[in-house]
Amino acid sequence: MYDPVVISLLEKNVRDLQEQLRNAYVKIKQLNDENYKLRRELGVKKDNGKNLTNSSDGVWLGDVEMPDAEHLKDE
Repeated sequence: MYDPVVISLLEKNVRDLQEQLRNAYVKIKQLNDENYKLRRELGVKKDNGKNLTNSSDGVWLGDVEMPDAEHLKDE
């Protein structure tokens, strides 16, 4: 029914995509672990999964000043 060459090509493509997906899962796991480690070092925690706070002084991270953002203008 289908050409054996096409079938073998599709099988190879599936194997390649499965390998890429496995590699992506490994990279995501590594990045999540690093993110968790860095958050622990900075003392960042989540309150009810909504607000990110810095456990040292309770400042919401969205309000932290950016000292290097002097080039931004207030609008």
